[in-house]
Amino acid sequence: MRVQSLLLVGIRELPDCFNRVMQDHKCAFTAVPDAQAALRALSGGRTFDVMIIRANAACNDEVLRKLEAAASQTFILALHDAALEEGPPDVLASVVSGYLSSPITEVKLKTMLGSAGRFLTLAQENQYCRTREIKPDDEFVGRAESVRQVFRVVDSVAALDTPLFLSGPPGTGKNLLARIIHRRSSRKQGPFIRVNCCDHPESLLEAELFDSGTARFELADKGTLVLDHLEHVNEAVQQRVLSVLKEAAGEKTAIAGGTPALPNVRLICIANCEAGRSAKEGLSNAELCRLLTPIRLPLLGERGEDAILLAEFFMRCFSRTLMRPEMSLALTAREALLAYRWPGNVQELKHCIERAVLLADHGEITAEMLGLPQAQGVDVPGKAVAAEGEPAVRNRNGAATDAGVTLPDKDEAELLSTPAGPVRAADASDPGVVTIRVGQPLVEVEREMIQRTLEQAHGNRTKAAGVLGISVRTLYTKLLEIEQLKEHNGT
Repeated sequence: MRVQSLLLVGIRELPDCFNRVMQDHKCAFTAVPDAQAALRALSGGRTFDVMIIRANAACNDEVLRKLEAAASQTFILALHDAALEEGPPDVLASVVSGYLSSPITEVKLKTMLGSAGRFLTLAQENQYCRTREIKPDDEFVGRAESVRQVFRVVDSVAALDTPLFLSGPPGTGKNLLARIIHRRSSRKQGPFIRVNCCDHPESLLEAELFDSGTARFELADKGTLVLDHLEHVNEAVQQRVLSVLKEAAGEKTAIAGGTPALPNVRLICIANCEAGRSAKEGLSNAELCRLLTPIRLPLLGERGEDAILLAEFFMRCFSRTLMRPEMSLALTAREALLAYRWPGNVQELKHCIERAVLLADHGEITAEMLGLPQAQGVDVPGKAVAAEGEPAVRNRNGAATDAGVTLPDKDEAELLSTPAGPVRAADASDPGVVTIRVGQPLVEVEREMIQRTLEQAHGNRTKAAGVLGISVRTLYTKLLEIEQLKEHNGT
């Protein structure tokens, strides 16, 4: 952190290099004759990053204590004459952060400014740690009752070796919760290994998990193994996972075609599950479902005021990492955060706040900086709002829809269950038609088609994949590509 202001107390003579060093470091300074004048300079809430007090200008203990209280967040140094045999008064020892001996040189000034900057950074981080809303051992921010229910289950199972099944829509914090459970378990000193099942072809995933020498179950011995996106794993791999769980439970079950199971592993399975769907709907092995203890994470849109808590938490994080000033939320921003539905959950909120911290040119984030639909006049009841240069579109009942897209009514959603028909000319009066502009990039067409089909399928990816004529795994891969493209483009 850079030192921006300096208060000199009782220092009448300054070296020629002083002004030059202050200008080079863009540090403003104020000089006062004694401690009483320093108290007056600090009145009215004015603050200084650094204060240098000449030892004989501190007056008495009472004045010095008042000065310390008024400058509680200030890096205080005492200046004493090195030529004198006696050192600085003892009364300064409990107040100052260090000493500066005269004569003042350019090297001493630069060293002092560097030390003061590090002190201020540590003080700011300490203040953040003392005022943050979350416990130092987890970092899962939330006060909503649904979050409390999740952690009541976590508290009861974390210390055990119970195999778990974490589910919920994308962006709700399933991987974070898995790490929290590992840190709270008796295996916290052991390895924590996560395997994204979608990163490996089905033909190689089984070998990756079970083959001797490279098996993730071996590497996770005495620790925790996380299998992410288990809903996309085929029946054969799910059966072998079941065999490992039985081995851990004391049932000596041979694993067909592989090495013996390693029972000393805490298994956590994770699956994306859209709202309204069963937590274990994606698992084809019923016996595996019964052995896993389910924990479902709630949607951010269901957590109420947690959106504000999370936004403030991310503001503090990004203000520090991006070297931005401390931020606050304007009233309009708070209202926008609470009104928005957050389809991308916590991950979407995180990206939203990061962008707002970068855009903010002062210490307050407004609704416009968040870039949410409510802040831009979209999704206003009774009013259709289109993208610039495009007409608004309504469905056959007159309800407004997104610009350029004609959507079916609710009672027409059953049309999605029918096989896709031949390609035909777009007809705005035909429900379920996506209008494509001439010259629109193919990647945008594909993205829009996938997103709209998912909306019409109410988030059911199996149904959406059937309508699009692709496998569920291919659909999931394309969704990952869309998300990566959004992050790359900053949208």
